[in-house]
Amino acid sequence: MKQTLEDIQVKYDEPIPIPCDNTSAIRTSKNPVMHSKTKHIPIKFHFLREHVIEKNIKLELPRTKE
Repeated sequence: MKQTLEDIQVKYDEPIPIPCDNTSAIRTSKNPVMHSKTKHIPIKFHFLREHVIEKNIKLELPRTKE
């Protein structure tokens, strides 16, 4: 997403917010320690976790009204 914004010459330095209604997924993405419970998670989710740690994206719980 950031690369696309850069291509159209838009500067955006904040982490890109991604709404996620799964609190366990949000907690797991913020915890950099690998546990035995997370080793079964597919690699694509670890990719997202790395981007959360690098502050490229931010998983947020959507408001109840939304």
